Amino acid sequence: MGFKKDASITADFVLLLVAFVWGFTFIMVKQAIAEVGVYPFLFLRFTLSFVFMILIFAKKLLRLDKFIVISGTVLGVFLFLAYAFQTTGLAYTSASNAGFITGLNVIFVPIFSIVLFKQIPKRLTLLGIFIATVGLLLLTGAYRDGFNRGDVLVLACAICYALHILCTGKYAPIMDVYLLATVQIGVVALFSLPFAIFSLSSIPSGIPLSVWKSVIFTGLLATVFAFVAQTRAQRFTPPPRAALILLMESVFCAITARFYGGEKLSGVALAGGILMVIGMVLAELRRIRAEKM
Repeated sequence: MGFKKDASITADFVLLLVAFVWGFTFIMVKQAIAEVGVYPFLFLRFTLSFVFMILIFAKKLLRLDKFIVISGTVLGVFLFLAYAFQTTGLAYTSASNAGFITGLNVIFVPIFSIVLFKQIPKRLTLLGIFIATVGLLLLTGAYRDGFNRGDVLVLACAICYALHILCTGKYAPIMDVYLLATVQIGVVALFSLPFAIFSLSSIPSGIPLSVWKSVIFTGLLATVFAFVAQTRAQRFTPPPRAALILLMESVFCAITARFYGGEKLSGVALAGGILMVIGMVLAELRRIRAEKM
């Protein structure tokens, strides 16, 4: 499929904006869950997103069938696990670490392709995996002290995101992507509900206004806008280039965590983050070359 130049440039900018929104949310979510806990925040965020997506795609809901519901539920389970691991991990690690480690889903995709589809990665991909792994050890200080609890949880998040990407690649080409997105967001809200109810007793004095602001920002911009914008933008941007643009999420996360959240990266940790980005880019280069052929 060809891509018109003007439309492709606009789509690339939209994807970059999505990456910025996602990168900015790490520090925002970290501050919000310190106030209300992980699951109440997830429930509020995804319930708000689900309601808005129902309003936006109300006419499309008439075409909802059991195959979309089943597929969307599978995606929703992986998405719920990814957000649960990531959001819980943010309580124990820095937003900068979480941003870089989450980006490792790009590395786990080819790894799981070996197991699930018997697709052996090329040498360039393997080199990217090795470099990203070294970067991870430097970023987290695991080479010295081992991984902390938060880093391990966010690493589990990256694994779940990779499985989500693989399942999306299977379902999205044959189903309505907007209905898939709506169903899976609803599943995340539903799965968060019982955990949120159980956690309510730990909220000392209700939900602060700052948390509601975070819920609105992440629910509308980082979820509804991001899902719709990414889906539409990728009509004009080839998937490999889109993946590379979205890797900027890690960079934007580090920048916003530094200037908005006051987090600081040591020289070694910063070098590790840079190596991770280089490794992730190398892992995608083979697919970019294949796209051009």
